[in-house]
Amino acid sequence: MRQLYEQAWEKLRELRSTSNYIEEGCTPILVFGSWRTARVATAGLNPSTYEFRDPERSIAGEKAPLAGDRQRFVHWGDGHLTRARLDEAFRRSEGYFKLGNHYAKWFDKYAEFLDALNAPFADGRACHTDYVSPFATRVGISRCKPAAAVLEDDGLQCWLDAIELCPRIELIFGHGRGWRRVEERLGITLEDKQTPFDHKGKQGRHLSFAEVTLPKSRRSVLIYWWHQNFSGMPLCSLKPEERRQLGTIIGAEVKKRAPRSDVARWATLVRD
Repeated sequence: MRQLYEQAWEKLRELRSTSNYIEEGCTPILVFGSWRTARVATAGLNPSTYEFRDPERSIAGEKAPLAGDRQRFVHWGDGHLTRARLDEAFRRSEGYFKLGNHYAKWFDKYAEFLDALNAPFADGRACHTDYVSPFATRVGISRCKPAAAVLEDDGLQCWLDAIELCPRIELIFGHGRGWRRVEERLGITLEDKQTPFDHKGKQGRHLSFAEVTLPKSRRSVLIYWWHQNFSGMPLCSLKPEERRQLGTIIGAEVKKRAPRSDVARWATLVRD
């Protein structure tokens, strides 16, 4: 994973010279949380600018960089990736949900869903990834044209490489508009699954599913995709108890498809 991080760092250096959409202080975030032990990986678009900036404090009309005890990740600074900075980057990313400073407004939207799978972030049974880009942008990534295409092509491969390096991942739960690129890159077709929430949110797809063999490791992984993402928040159209119910539904399916998996075992513990 460290070699992948070093490669992402150099890619970020290159992007900084060609694009003004990159968040000034950002550094690569390949995985949020305990990627070595996680069995579940949630997947969003790209890191929020608020991983590096303070939403409550401004300087000269811009949100101030997070500093001191509020800082979550290594910041770009002089751009040199020393051994000490690399060690610190991994300490912060692997400890993201245990150091007491995660971006709660966003990540806590997953709480009930992951609780139903008995796989909370803080216990190391789940981690978070981003399939569009590991880099924070000043504005929403869909507004970063023409840089968006470059970010997405490189970012998707970086995401797949990071997933391959998570040795215990069994279940990926993605959300948002990038499902077509994921289908194309992995050679899969996501099959729609009916849920009790299909009337909520916008018209169109809600939950879909596929089983995939990862290209390099040849491990089998289950992918569930939540298509409703109109506010930028995960599971945005569902109330907390509905998020829990969705987790229970997926846990029951995992038990049928892979009854001996740890995810199925954990979900059974919660339901029983």
